[in-house]
Order: sequence, then C-alpha cells, then structure tokens
Amino acid sequence: MGDQVSKSNMKAISNISRIQVRNETLMLLLDLYESKGKTFYYDDLFKKDIDAFLKKSLEEDIYEIAKYLNLDLTDARINLCAKRDFVPKNKDEQLLFNIKKVLYRIQNNSERFELIANEIHELGKTLGSNHTSVNWQKTKSEFEDGLFDNSNFKNTREALEKLISLYKSLIKAKEYELVNVNTNFYVDFVNMQIFDNLNDLIALFVLYSLIFQTFPIFKYVSFFKHFRSLMKPWEYAINQANYNWASKFPQTDNLTELVYRMLIESYKEVDDFAYSYEFERDLNKSDSLENTILKFKKLFTKEDLREVHPTISDSTINRTLQRLKDERKIIVIGAGRSSKWQVIDVRDTKFSRIELFKDKED
Repeated sequence: MGDQVSKSNMKAISNISRIQVRNETLMLLLDLYESKGKTFYYDDLFKKDIDAFLKKSLEEDIYEIAKYLNLDLTDARINLCAKRDFVPKNKDEQLLFNIKKVLYRIQNNSERFELIANEIHELGKTLGSNHTSVNWQKTKSEFEDGLFDNSNFKNTREALEKLISLYKSLIKAKEYELVNVNTNFYVDFVNMQIFDNLNDLIALFVLYSLIFQTFPIFKYVSFFKHFRSLMKPWEYAINQANYNWASKFPQTDNLTELVYRMLIESYKEVDDFAYSYEFERDLNKSDSLENTILKFKKLFTKEDLREVHPTISDSTINRTLQRLKDERKIIVIGAGRSSKWQVIDVRDTKFSRIELFKDKED
C-alpha cells in the first residue's frame, strides 16, 4: 500500500511514458541541443569577463522577477536591490533581497546544488527569511482510488523524498529527455503543495536550478527575462497541467515545449552578442565604445553604454566620453547621474550647445 500511496501523489512524473513527442517538438529539441554544443565555445570566449556577465545577468533576473511577482516597489528600489547591497525596509524588499541571495548562489555554485529534501527546505527557508515561515505541510494519506485515510496524516517531507527518488531513477535510466523530466517534476511539486508558504516560488527556483545545471547559458543572459516574456502561454500551460493532474494524466508537454523555446531564445541572444564581443575583444575597447557612441541617433546615458558593452569598465566609459567631448564629437547635457550625452552631427556646421543661463562674454 505504501508504494501505491506515494505514486498516486506523483501524477506527472510517474506517467511520463504516456507523453508523445510531436514533430514540432522534436525539431525544437534538435535546435536546442545543437546550441548547447556551443557551451564550451562561450565559456572560453567569455572567461575573462565572466564576473561582468554574471553581475549583469543577476541584475536583470532581479528586476524581471520583481515584476513577475508584482512586488509593490518602484523601479528605483528594484534597481538599488539589483545593483547594490541594501537594507530592506518592508516585506516586499525583504523577499527581493532573499531572492537575490538565492539567485547569486545558484549562478555561482550551480554545480553544487543537489536535489535532496534538506537542500530544498533550506532554499525555502532562505526565501522566507525575515519574511514568511516556510514549513512542511501535513497532508492526509491518499489511497490508490483517490480516497483519503482520515486516520493517517503524513509530513510532506516523505512525499518529496519519494518524488526525488523517482526523479533520480528516471535520470539514471536515461530513457527520457532531461528537460521533460524536470518539468514533470515541477508540476508534481507545485500540485503536491510540499510547503505551507511560498510553495510555487520554491518550485520555480528548484526548476531553475535543475535547468541551470544542464544549460549554464544563464551565466550570460537572464533566465527570468525570457521566462516573463512567455508569461501568458506559461500560465495557460500550467493551468492545463494542473487541471488534469488530479486525474493522473496532466498535460505537461506544452509546458516542456515552452522551456525548450526559452532555452533556444537564450542561446540566440548569446549568439547575437558573441560575434560583437569577439570583434570587440580584438579591438581597443575605447575604439569599440566610440564606434557604438557615434551610432546613437538620440540622447544616451552611461547606462545605455553598459547595456551594449557590459564588460567595459566605468573608468573606460568615462575616459572615452571625456575624449570624445574634447574632440567635439559629443556634448553633455545635464550633470551628475542624470546627465545625458548627444552626438554632434558634423554635417551641421551651425550646431552649438545652448547655455540658457550663462552670461555671454564681450
């Protein structure tokens, strides 16, 4: 009876063999694993600037997940949390601070993440630190026919351990594609309500950790940027899986396909800037920065330059801006952090900076 009870709670992963791979999905898989083959190339190409890439990816992830969770925070506070150490002033800031800590650990130590109940519980406690207590649920045991045994309550830790055991046995057997196993594990985790608080958020970070281990492309691009861009289809796929979960035939294939698309788009993003990075690496960084600046058709900020050149230091940006200003190729508008820059159109010989409040000299 014990095995029957445990498997009845794992309605997605225990029925993974029923999933039929469509031709469209197979084509996505071929594209994905062809892209994954470039991982060693990217690691070698970006190795000198890996810290800069991790920092940029972390900042984008924090901003995107704050928007996904609809935290009641201004963009300024979100960016402060993303870019600097800060002291949380309310519950939402505390949660975002905790999320930043979790994201940093995943990005910098993904190879050390081990799928065990204690590790997941510690993840939950870190997310809930000074915000929400996170404890194991207590649930009634369920018989194979779907009825509950009112006399027997079980801690969900045992259910999670059995889910993890089944997950690892599927991975070891190598009969199913890894992302497919991950998403079915995720659907079971969500529906089994392992924890009494933050369960969905914990499940999402467990899924992210598992994906990161296999596809470390998210050292270079934001996972949650691509995740949030697919929010509507993601919510539809989750609802579809959850609706049929109780009947032991959850439809998880759409969810898995979305993860494939997310990964493919992430590899495409890296491809897009890998070429320019390699070109830039072989040039003087200041010259490369100048080339970008002179292409701007509108006002730009230092932040705009950091977006295009995340690996170039602030000192190089400042020196290049000052040089181009001295060469009268650009002008500065405003002062301090709010200052913006404008390229001088050399074809306009009458161009001059307007200084409204400066006294004219005789």
